[in-house]
Amino acid sequence: MIALFWVLWLSVWGDGTRLSATKHTLSIQISGLQVAQGTLLVSVFASPAGFPTDQSYALCVQKIPLIDLLDQPPRVQFNLPEGHYAVAVLHDKNKNGRMDTNWVGMPKEGYCVSNNVKGHVGPPRFEQAQFWLSRDARQQLQLIY
Repeated sequence: MIALFWVLWLSVWGDGTRLSATKHTLSIQISGLQVAQGTLLVSVFASPAGFPTDQSYALCVQKIPLIDLLDQPPRVQFNLPEGHYAVAVLHDKNKNGRMDTNWVGMPKEGYCVSNNVKGHVGPPRFEQAQFWLSRDARQQLQLIY
């Protein structure tokens, strides 16, 4: 019984943290939408794996149907523990769940990543787009077509 008490005491107070990590709200506003057609795929990545195009590696994904959204910028929120993250947004016009490209690999649909980083000869890297979330924060992202 005493051992159980100490395990609980140390897990809650021992190092100054609680059992569950504090969550912070990440608010994302997306501007530059050209047409209210398809969906926006907003993905949050916690590591470089899959960034920015493979949502299966994302920590969380929100799909926003684009119906009458040209007059107001789309907004999403995520509740995340403290950590390094990068956000990728895809305007999936044809709702196929992936970035469509032309024959040389250039995007045919709108996209953006956190910090509004643009890739040079390829997509932006996680290290360029990452940010540290330690409190509630906002990202204002501009779609690139």
